[in-house]
Amino acid sequence: MIYKEYSETIGKYPLKELYIQFWTRIYKDIPNCILASFSPLKHFSSEKFIDFRNWFNAKFLKGFLCPSATFDNVDSKFPIAFQVWDTVIKEPIKDCVFDVYTVVK
Repeated sequence: MIYKEYSETIGKYPLKELYIQFWTRIYKDIPNCILASFSPLKHFSSEKFIDFRNWFNAKFLKGFLCPSATFDNVDSKFPIAFQVWDTVIKEPIKDCVFDVYTVVK
């Protein structure tokens, strides 16, 4: 449903990501809320997410990065971000500063 409804606005590629579908649904159906989730950082770095970044306007409040190995059954090595967004405050995604959690062995 979300893929069909928002693929023209956000783009088809971002909506292939389940967390983007989740964010989209929350952003539109529960306005003026605090959104928090774990996700990869594709929405920050990929050129395929430009339309999503232009559409999703919320204030970044806080976040931290951790290695993917922190989670069970994740074999790939990439950062996973916990992010908190205030959807009441409409501002474009720009500079977001994260705390970094590292695993000490």
